[in-house]
Amino acid sequence: MAGGRLWPLGVIGAWPTLWGEAGCGGGRGAMGSVCPHPTLLSRREQHIAECMAQMPRLIEDWRRQKRERWEKAQADKERKARLQAEAQERLGYHVDPRSARFQELLQDLEKQERKRLKEQKQKQKQEARAAALATVAASGTPSS
Repeated sequence: MAGGRLWPLGVIGAWPTLWGEAGCGGGRGAMGSVCPHPTLLSRREQHIAECMAQMPRLIEDWRRQKRERWEKAQADKERKARLQAEAQERLGYHVDPRSARFQELLQDLEKQERKRLKEQKQKQKQEARAAALATVAASGTPSS
């Protein structure tokens, strides 16, 4: 069987351009295999060096994200425990936390907390806007 039938024409025709006319000159690459064209090898090594240069930053980003996720999980646990303690205090300490009344009160407390945080955020935004307007007004008036 002819080689042209086994290999697409593009691959057979591209072989000398990929590996160079003279090949590697008998050189060997990593793991004892025949090395590709020296320019291809240097591009690959350059790419590896660039990736390795980015590695410390990527590791630090990963550690920071992991720490943030852990801190958020801890804050959620504390918030949930605080809300459950408040619900038990309101209903009495002998109420089963799985009961419907307890769960409804817990949801109501969570809703109130979300509403309080939202109002607090809006208040901070308004104060920031007022401060920005005050600085613009102060810088806009000529000092004589």
